[in-house]
Amino acid sequence: MVGLDGQKKGEVELPSEFGGEVRTDLIRRAVVASWKNEKQPFGSDPDAGNRSSAKWDGTRKGWGHGYNWSHSRLPRIMLSSGRRVGKAMASPNTVGGMVAFPPRVEKIWAQKINKKERLFALRSAIAATAQPEIVKARGHKFSVQLPIVVESKLDEVKTTKDLIAILNRIGVTEDLARAKTKVRSGRGKMRGRGAKTGKSVLIVSGADKGVKKAAANIPGVDFSTIKVLSVEDLAPGSHAGRLVIWSESAIAALKGAK
Repeated sequence: MVGLDGQKKGEVELPSEFGGEVRTDLIRRAVVASWKNEKQPFGSDPDAGNRSSAKWDGTRKGWGHGYNWSHSRLPRIMLSSGRRVGKAMASPNTVGGMVAFPPRVEKIWAQKINKKERLFALRSAIAATAQPEIVKARGHKFSVQLPIVVESKLDEVKTTKDLIAILNRIGVTEDLARAKTKVRSGRGKMRGRGAKTGKSVLIVSGADKGVKKAAANIPGVDFSTIKVLSVEDLAPGSHAGRLVIWSESAIAALKGAK
């Protein structure tokens, strides 16, 4: 365990989760299920493209049958409604017609996952944060031994300036610089996604006493408590091995959560 000055302050016993097996398949399954459950249903108007008098007779008799008239056999307007009579409508391959296979609002996007499976994925994601090779493979840069455990005074830091100074003393300066906002290349700048920000440090605490607000203004830095910690927090994009700073109170809460 290190203090707010970056110096070693003592020893802390880690929970068994930090030595568990890393199951990347379960981590991805849990993250994808989280994405699916947050997705808002969407779809087209069921009557879109069909608001006309167009119909297809389908016989060789009667008006609008289309046989032997050099006309494709498509639904055609029967009555004049601003468009000429006989114009093909309603079919997917016609102007103003319906879409062939439109998205349906009634489609179920939610994805279920077993409770034990989700908890196993959470333990695997916690274990991945203690393995330097996995954390470095994700692109993080640091000069400190993992897992990073800081004294409980970290929870009471209330200003962004003080928090940045503490993170620099701990040894994650390079990672903060890596995650700074960058301007995207290409057409994305014109489409509401001109900037992109990387994922840097995740601060996990036992309770929020002000550090959440201090971390909100640092690009790439996120905050969570043990009570609401999710697999997606520890493995953004379903890629395990996020650089995590654990508060001493978070370790104590993790031991008590069993």
